[in-house]
Amino acid sequence: MKKNRKAKGNTINLKGIIGLIFVLGIIVLLVYICVVRRIQNSAESQEPSLSASAVNGNDTDVEAQKANDAAENELSSAGVPSETDNAGLSVTENTNSERDDNMSSGMEERYKAILLGDGDFANIDRSNQDIRLSIERIKEVVSDENWVTAKVTKFTIIDLDGDGDNEMVLWIQANERSDYGFEILYFQDQEVYGFTLPYRGFTHLKTDGTFYSSGGMDNKGIGKLQFSERGYTIEYVSDGESQEEKADAEWYDLTPDNVELAFENKF
Repeated sequence: MKKNRKAKGNTINLKGIIGLIFVLGIIVLLVYICVVRRIQNSAESQEPSLSASAVNGNDTDVEAQKANDAAENELSSAGVPSETDNAGLSVTENTNSERDDNMSSGMEERYKAILLGDGDFANIDRSNQDIRLSIERIKEVVSDENWVTAKVTKFTIIDLDGDGDNEMVLWIQANERSDYGFEILYFQDQEVYGFTLPYRGFTHLKTDGTFYSSGGMDNKGIGKLQFSERGYTIEYVSDGESQEEKADAEWYDLTPDNVELAFENKF
């Protein structure tokens, strides 16, 4: 009998808890509905003022656009580029053009000064040290022996790596022989750097910058130079079947008149 009463009491308490939860749920739902309606009413009351503001803003924009158009017409009639029409593109193009012109001008001046004996370049030797050299001191890349003579007899200006910038190649004659090698000069960061290639590693130079290179059984074929910050690599680009059909690079005897002529043709 006591057990039945206890079970009945538990049932009544459980029903009471469920009823309380139900009532609380209804209250929460009613509160939520009231809050949502207030937010909607507040938004509806603000819509007219927002619309009016948008209309006024559009009127202002139209007036500003008219003023800009008038200013553009005046600038255009005066032959002045408009800042509001592709301004970023115009500035970028002008900046890039000026940078390219300055680089080309600096490159031309440095190359020409070297050929005329008025300038020098940084020769990168095997220990990766820069040695300042000039045309008159080109013997230092050949030998330290007193009985050895060396001089530059020819030169050419050519884009060796295909990046649009010209490099310069000096043909070195050692002990009156023209099969010693070449000094390759390239312009980087307002400086002219140079390195020496042996004759057999840089022969039959073509106008597209390719050449025949032979450095042993595993390193021979048609090569093309690729420059890095502190040197170069030779990439072998083809088997040479069509190499003979390509035009040869134009070499100039090293004289002041030929220097002027070469730079007129290349810059």
